[in-house]
Amino acid sequence: MPIRFVPNDPLALATLPVREQAPRPAPGEAQAGFSFADGKAEDLYALDSGEFRFWQCREAALATLEAWGALAPPPAMWQNGQRLLPLRDDGGIGLNAFYDRSAQYSYFKGCSTGGRMALMEAQRYPNDYDGIIAGSLASRHIHMWTAGIERSISLSRNPDRAITAEQAALVNNLVTNKCDTLKEGFLNNPRACKVDFSALKCQAGASGNSCLTDAQMKTVETFYGGVKNSKGELIFSGQALGNPINAQQPTNQAPGGVYDLVRIAYNDPNVNWQTFDLDRDMKFLDEKIGYVDAVNPDLSKYKASGGKLLITHGWSDTGITPETSIWYYESVLNKMGNNQSDWLRLFMAPGMGHCGGGPGVNTFDSIGTLEKWVEKGIAPDTMLGTGANGLSRPLCPYPQYAEYKGSGNVKDASNWSCRAPSTTR
Repeated sequence: MPIRFVPNDPLALATLPVREQAPRPAPGEAQAGFSFADGKAEDLYALDSGEFRFWQCREAALATLEAWGALAPPPAMWQNGQRLLPLRDDGGIGLNAFYDRSAQYSYFKGCSTGGRMALMEAQRYPNDYDGIIAGSLASRHIHMWTAGIERSISLSRNPDRAITAEQAALVNNLVTNKCDTLKEGFLNNPRACKVDFSALKCQAGASGNSCLTDAQMKTVETFYGGVKNSKGELIFSGQALGNPINAQQPTNQAPGGVYDLVRIAYNDPNVNWQTFDLDRDMKFLDEKIGYVDAVNPDLSKYKASGGKLLITHGWSDTGITPETSIWYYESVLNKMGNNQSDWLRLFMAPGMGHCGGGPGVNTFDSIGTLEKWVEKGIAPDTMLGTGANGLSRPLCPYPQYAEYKGSGNVKDASNWSCRAPSTTR
């Protein structure tokens, strides 16, 4: 039963003595695991010595025998009076040379609420990590839920803005027919498409499921354009084109458990939802519980620490709109200047849902990409994304996006290339 150590650490010492056999342990020792009777191995031998590495070999063998011995039927078990177990150390590096040392780099990866935590690390504890991956940002947490409260209460106050499932289908079909030109079932770059929803507007005096009234058009505008206060200031971003709107109906009651945010902020379980006022209450919520959000655009301390920040979001995320990650990314550029690509990059994944899944790209190596950026100084110009049914596509640093070259299999990444948009909305 040879045990082979393969060199895996360029910093470790090379060519240590080779040992070929270790005494078979007593049955009790085999079950308990190998140990030195007169002290710990690291107290007896130097960590980079051949003796210590051979002890590692023997320890690994005993652990293997203990795990497999109970599963393997005779005569596969270690039997018949054998007293020696062959071991072979290739003279390369013991695993301790790789693991028994302080960490050289520290990384953080999180998505959704974890993405909010990731940004909190960069904003509040800039020296903790060398590299951070923040996905599908729930960073504007309080604003996101407050926007949901506003949409729900607004429908109850304005029932004429409700839309039926049939009317929602009109909206979704218009977007798909206009924007999904490659018939992929998702939009490669929602921001590259413009949709004129006025085409669905009811003619004078008309109504019903075949068109939208002015009031109903307001619901569609809010869904894609985001919730805004009376001054027109954005409270929370709207959905990306291609993410379907559903039937919107009033509930005429408190907007579910999310209204607890308001109750918590006012420290009053009996706050009347019917008195909710977005202008007044959003300001109050920000003052009382806004610390939950991670929206500070000043990442200068994290940048000065040498950290790298990789933000990702799926364009087909219906849980947290992908537009909010773009909102935060652009807020950093507005605060710190447009040229931050040496330490900050955003990648949008076509067709990916919330933190994964979806009809398009749903897998990419963000960790390997960040490691190369931090440890080798190779900034990511693309990441290869893959999805179902053999789909592959380059992911490009925002605002660039992948563009089909015009020929070849649309599922093959080689038929796409990154390009910069002429404008962004």
